[in-house]
Amino acid sequence: MEWWNDLWLNEGFATFMEFMSIERIFPDLNVGDDFLAMRFRAMGKDSLNSSHPITNQVATAEQVEEMFDSVSYEKGASILLMLKSSLTEEQFQKGVVHYLSQHKNANTQSEDLWASMSQFTKKANITELMKSWTLQKGFPLVTVTRNGTKMTLQQERFLLSVDNSSSSSSSYLWQVPLTSINSSCSNASSCKSVILLKEQSATIYVPEEVQWVKFNIDMEGFYMVHYGEDGWRDLIILLKSNHSALSYQDRASLISDIFGLASTPPVTEALLQLNHIYRLLDKRGLLQLTARMKAYILELFEKLIANQSWNEEVSITQQKLRSSLLGTACSYNHEICIEKAKNIFLNWTKSPANVSIPADLMRTVFTVGIRHCDGWDSVLEAYSNSSFEAEREKMLQALASSADIRKLIWLMQTSLNGEDVRTQELPLILTTISKNFEGHLYAWGFVKENWDKIIKKFNLGSFAIHNIVMGTTSEFSTQAHLFEVKNFFGSLKDKGSQLRSVREAVETIQLNIQWMDRNVEALSHSL
Repeated sequence: MEWWNDLWLNEGFATFMEFMSIERIFPDLNVGDDFLAMRFRAMGKDSLNSSHPITNQVATAEQVEEMFDSVSYEKGASILLMLKSSLTEEQFQKGVVHYLSQHKNANTQSEDLWASMSQFTKKANITELMKSWTLQKGFPLVTVTRNGTKMTLQQERFLLSVDNSSSSSSSYLWQVPLTSINSSCSNASSCKSVILLKEQSATIYVPEEVQWVKFNIDMEGFYMVHYGEDGWRDLIILLKSNHSALSYQDRASLISDIFGLASTPPVTEALLQLNHIYRLLDKRGLLQLTARMKAYILELFEKLIANQSWNEEVSITQQKLRSSLLGTACSYNHEICIEKAKNIFLNWTKSPANVSIPADLMRTVFTVGIRHCDGWDSVLEAYSNSSFEAEREKMLQALASSADIRKLIWLMQTSLNGEDVRTQELPLILTTISKNFEGHLYAWGFVKENWDKIIKKFNLGSFAIHNIVMGTTSEFSTQAHLFEVKNFFGSLKDKGSQLRSVREAVETIQLNIQWMDRNVEALSHSL
């Protein structure tokens, strides 16, 4: 190294080569386990705001001492492993040999290593890629959202403690070499896919038959992954049925990611679980208990709800938090939330071209407009005229949240027929209608009455059929509904009785029944 700011070139590189050499010469020692544990430690340190870039300014003797830390040694070694995993074995080895030969008995900078690596691959600009990891502190959280064959990837800086009053993390952007395997081919050595996430968000596509996707193969990348509710569910189902489908490193990384996410402010997860309990109670017809549950949730989050802005928000994490809080508040008829959303909606109806609604609040505002301002026609017209897919999805969810049963039936039927709404939107419509008390039984009835038509539109076993089955049954919690679901799908024989989604639906209802039987009485006493 030429100066202490690149200390990691000595210590991080040596740490990396230590593990690689021992693993190659003495494989029985399983030093890969120690390397994996070291990467977890490094991420724990680097997730703090007090961390520093790998390459950092050094001007004093004290600063030199401070460079001998987890970031220089452990993160330095970890990003080299990440680079290795995104290249072929031959490319990486040739790059290292060239670097050592070219700079024998000389001092170097980080750019010298990247230049040597670049000699043997043209797929990516190695220098620019690796600068995003050495010149800024921290690491990214990649959030994966799947909608049918489309997967949306978003990155943001991961912090164990987030200062919501600051948007400084929004300036962080990494070039993330995302490795992945999926259910269609899960052998990491032959099926590994590598894509480079260079922007804040990107979209990729997977075949419809793919049931699950696991990113960051063997935890060789220095980033975390959040799969969303559906993605986590699919991976949990996989692990319950065949845990060996994923390597022990992959299983360890999933556990690490879950615990890491649980260490962030758990508001959105708490809201998710509490809202689920509320809907179970609501659909059981436990009116008094439902009313008390609603009051409890609003009181619990009152201060956070009151502190939310209705203006544009840069941070992805803050957007998700705000969307959850205000979505919940307005759905529970929180007076201030309803009035604010109504004002925004009415201003939008007067001048749609001049009123910008933040993307994360669109669904909430449009839902309030439909339920409280007779805004169905305005939103339907906007949906028909919009060319932005994300915007259209939020409008469609708002339309499916109407309390008017006739409109909900029309929406389901017109989507099935592919008239004013595309047939591919039917799973989203049915799932959204099923969340609300007014429409949930109508959605389930629609599926039963139109099953033969539905399976002509969507292949049995497809992602769409899975969403329809689970979306319309996952909040049932009575023996009567369990019997009804079993009886209906059991009568279908080769038209659906064999589906994994049916077994999942039955198991989910059984778990709901079990939970309610165990907890309703205690809940009644505690609220």
